[in-house]
Amino acid sequence: MIPRRWHIATNVGATAALLSAARATGMTKSQLGLDRSQVRRGAGRGLAVSAAIATTVAVVATPRRVRRQFADERVRAETSREMAYETLARIPVGTALFEEVAFRGVLSGLLLRRMAPIPAYAASATAFGLWHVLPTLNDHAGSPTAARVSPRAAMVSAVALTAPAGLVFEGLRRSSDSLLTPILAHAALNASAYLAAQVAHRDLARSATGEHPPEED
Repeated sequence: MIPRRWHIATNVGATAALLSAARATGMTKSQLGLDRSQVRRGAGRGLAVSAAIATTVAVVATPRRVRRQFADERVRAETSREMAYETLARIPVGTALFEEVAFRGVLSGLLLRRMAPIPAYAASATAFGLWHVLPTLNDHAGSPTAARVSPRAAMVSAVALTAPAGLVFEGLRRSSDSLLTPILAHAALNASAYLAAQVAHRDLARSATGEHPPEED
């Protein structure tokens, strides 16, 4: 695993390398969804979709019993500074940017050269799902479901969830004709889930100290 302090720098470097390799094969900025006009167009669409995602996660996580399912030992007891770093830097730049460039930008673009759109998008989404296998296995012990879900089941669930998510991000990429739209949507989804986990941990901490009844809804 990459040390936390090197996560952003490593992924930014990998993103730059992927883009350079793609351009070397003849892919244009427009084909990557990164032409200036596409970026401007994607900003508006991406911000709108991001707001919808954040609102949905907040609503879903409002009931206490549901909210506590977001509790994740991997993000427990982080400081306000750490939370700001995660939501404003690591998630959008160190995760969403790299993954969207890799899968909805470079990989999809290369696949479209050799196959029809639907198979190309399906292949990219499948690769995106498989990309999450190792992180899921590495992080399984700290997940909120580790006590009742085996590593194999967690791995299958991760692929079953992230592959369809890849198709959704691909749809955003194609409907907006901009890679920035899925980048922003991806960042919003991950950041919202992360913040929901933080709220869940604080809720559990209050229950443990008797600030409110543990089964209160």
